[in-house]
Amino acid sequence: MKSPPLSSLAPSTLLLSSGMAGADTSAPMPNVPPLYQSVGYELTDLAALEQAVVGQRHLYVRHGAPNEEAAARVLAQLEARGGPADLQVEATLLSSGMAAIEAAVMAVLDDRRVHSRDRPPLVVMASPIYSAARSLLCALANRGLMTLHELEVPDTAAVAAIADREPVALIYCEVLTNPRLRVPDLPALAALANQHGATLLVDATLATPLLCRPLTLGAHVVVHSATKFLGGHGDLCAGVVAGRPDVLERVRAHRQLHGSVLDPFAAWLLQRSLRTLDVRLQRQIENASALASFLSENAERLGVREVIYPGLPSHPDHALAKTLLDRPGAMLAFTLKTPEAARRAFERVRLLRRVASLGDVESLIMYPAATWSRSLSPKELARFGIAPGLLRLSVGIEDIADLQADLDAALGPQ
Repeated sequence: MKSPPLSSLAPSTLLLSSGMAGADTSAPMPNVPPLYQSVGYELTDLAALEQAVVGQRHLYVRHGAPNEEAAARVLAQLEARGGPADLQVEATLLSSGMAAIEAAVMAVLDDRRVHSRDRPPLVVMASPIYSAARSLLCALANRGLMTLHELEVPDTAAVAAIADREPVALIYCEVLTNPRLRVPDLPALAALANQHGATLLVDATLATPLLCRPLTLGAHVVVHSATKFLGGHGDLCAGVVAGRPDVLERVRAHRQLHGSVLDPFAAWLLQRSLRTLDVRLQRQIENASALASFLSENAERLGVREVIYPGLPSHPDHALAKTLLDRPGAMLAFTLKTPEAARRAFERVRLLRRVASLGDVESLIMYPAATWSRSLSPKELARFGIAPGLLRLSVGIEDIADLQADLDAALGPQ
């Protein structure tokens, strides 16, 4: 009986296969992927050198390295899972999530400028998106590399209206936006993009490929900050771009030229983390769902005005989330009745960690009105629903009773 192909394996099994590529198969195989902490690779002869130059791999670390390639291959297989049989997906890793976003955007824009030199390509941005990504797109627009039109998720009709008026090069959105966890209608946006010859680029950091695979829904490019859930331990910084081979060829060329390659040790740490992604995320989602229910059921007593979680029927995109997401995710947010109560709760938590990141195995709490205030005006904060009383939780794997007790003490009366 033959072993099943990797593409047919369940995600938890596939993740455990992450990464023996490049290992010396003539020697005993290590159970843990080895670290290739090397800048260059010794070549056996001139033919090997010529092959390495043509293939742009295993020549110099900036061209790619075994640990990076092994992790990228597993992520590509995850992104393609459940898609049509002819869906071809490749992935590559970069030095950060922002490096991945910049490389993906520039790969699309560079290709469009080759075919249309009369005016900058038009990018439609479905806000709110990650504040640094928004700043990047605005900076590119200010430099004349593109024109930018900002809409709000999930206004698909407005995107269609723009595309009917003028050519759109790129539609940029997030699945599970930060911090209100909105869900765009990805199949509808993909249909629009294909109808008008645009590229749909989706940041799926908060979902991971275990909850949503935009490429199987018609998107053309997907990016992740692997610093978050994919890494999961708060000890690495990395980004992922996945998509069609022609797009990834341009992304790799951009990465090589700009030097945004992922360090081998960070790639090795990511390989380690991917092995437990499924079990980590399952526990995080269970805890997030329980906390969302706890806050909803005790809203009056704890002074909670609103609980924001796609798994709750009260969420505006609950029905769409049930269709597009395998599970509702490990992020939640809630609004307290006064800004003073939110600031007080932020100060009073003991178990939740006040860290400006997300996706770690530890539960993290953040006060978005403060972190976003440097990049958004008060009017924009209000438009995107980032109220002064809003708190965001990235839920970890702690015992749920301990997490509930910490929130109960922080939100309750002094």
